[in-house]
Amino acid sequence: MAEMTDDDRRQLVERFWDKLNDRDFAAVGAMMSEQGHYIDVPLVGAEPGAYGP
Repeated sequence: MAEMTDDDRRQLVERFWDKLNDRDFAAVGAMMSEQGHYIDVPLVGAEPGAYGP
């Protein structure tokens, strides 16, 4: 995988938020890694979170 530039990372985050704002959850899920760990509200001990898309 090629090294991402700051501009690449910015564009990725903007695409993510655009899809989330569009409520395109399939597209948001497609941006997640199978090994990714997602926590909606990062409070220690409050929520175990979810893995993958």
